[in-house]
Amino acid sequence: DPLTGIIEGVPEFTGQFVVAVCVEEFRNGVSLGKIRRDFQFNVLACNKQVDAAVEATEIIEDATGLTFVIKSCGDTTLLLENMSTDEAFITTYDWEFYNEGDLFFTQSGDVSEANAMVTFPGTGTYNGLLIANKGIDCADTASFLVNMFPGIDADYEFAYDTCVAGPVAFVDQSSTEADVLVGWEWLFGDGENAIIQNPSHVYQTPGEKDVMLIVEDNNECEDTLVQVISYFPAPATIV
Repeated sequence: DPLTGIIEGVPEFTGQFVVAVCVEEFRNGVSLGKIRRDFQFNVLACNKQVDAAVEATEIIEDATGLTFVIKSCGDTTLLLENMSTDEAFITTYDWEFYNEGDLFFTQSGDVSEANAMVTFPGTGTYNGLLIANKGIDCADTASFLVNMFPGIDADYEFAYDTCVAGPVAFVDQSSTEADVLVGWEWLFGDGENAIIQNPSHVYQTPGEKDVMLIVEDNNECEDTLVQVISYFPAPATIV
């Protein structure tokens, strides 16, 4: 950068390289002098012994490296699990959590405090760092994002005619603090399923049925409810 002097780059192969920097000073358009410095860079192939990592919902990789994305739906207190390796070469862990650039939580300790239990201010996106062996030559840093979404609760009711072996009507009673529910998946306990909000289902045999409902909202948050349905309609009366 001709204004800041910052040089950025990624070595593509090993070797020994020299970078020369020339700085020239001007006053009122007149050159007062120059100074040059040479910097030597030695690029080696090293075996990485420490790799900082966090248990994540998703991992994004770009030119800057890996970003661990963690999602929580409804719970503002979250246990972040440390997945760093190799533990034999790690002596300390440092956690840092930021809210819009402001540091609001830190934790430092040895390997016995590898995980972090954090209470976040509320819904929103938070970023942070996990540093393994901070201040030591053999160190590594993991960057992560924590997306705190509103809660979602799966619920449903059911009803059927107890005098006729007919369909069971399922009525969705689920709720979300997000904008809207967008998906429903029903597993009726007999190998059949449905993906509409309020289905009806005909069972071929009576019995106790484990019926599962999985709901999803617009934040891709999900919740699951399993209820045991006692399906015992009375047989037709024989006169």
